[in-house]
Amino acid sequence: MAKPLRIAVVGSGAIGIYYGGKLAAAGRDVHFLMRGHLARVRRDGFRSLCFICLSRTSRTTVERYDYGHITIGEFGRSPQPRTHAIASEFNRSGIKCEVVENLVLERLRKLVWNIPFNSLSILAGRIDTAAHHW
Repeated sequence: MAKPLRIAVVGSGAIGIYYGGKLAAAGRDVHFLMRGHLARVRRDGFRSLCFICLSRTSRTTVERYDYGHITIGEFGRSPQPRTHAIASEFNRSGIKCEVVENLVLERLRKLVWNIPFNSLSILAGRIDTAAHHW
């Protein structure tokens, strides 16, 4: 029997909190690398109303506006067994995750998607993360 994966979420912003929380709620061994405010998160927990359309509205709250999925791969080489193992952990946790051969192409696709929507979000009055002083 394979040893369970220990998952580290490096950079616990809106996306890291959302997906890490989903993995933890499904019983996965998840560890968060926090930028700060660990005591508050331990006290209040991660709350999620929450590609994916998220907004981090406070130190511990992430709102989800639309469903999403994860695409993973390896830079400069074919997906490795570990890549498929990570995708399996996400899928078993109820998070749609697919493994791709060409991660650079997928990053370009995401960029094309992000350019109009991120700009529209700011123009519509949403505040970018640089404006928050959490």
